[in-house]
Amino acid sequence: MAALVATGQFEATVFPHYEAHDTAAVKVIVEEAGGKVTDLFGKEQRYDRDIRGHIVSNGFLHQKLVKLVRDHVLNKR
Repeated sequence: MAALVATGQFEATVFPHYEAHDTAAVKVIVEEAGGKVTDLFGKEQRYDRDIRGHIVSNGFLHQKLVKLVRDHVLNKR
């Protein structure tokens, strides 16, 4: 899915899992294509340990997605 963001076919993807190997390569590919990759809360993260999911976007709507995810998580508590 993230490759589709890198090629412009998708605007974004959200990945709620914790395995770093699923995101490390995605970060390089998407950011080289001009997109943005953060954890589910909009923060940079390391990939030598478990992660806090990821949001991958074209960069234009990234902050809106972070807000939607944050609001969803806070409403579930």
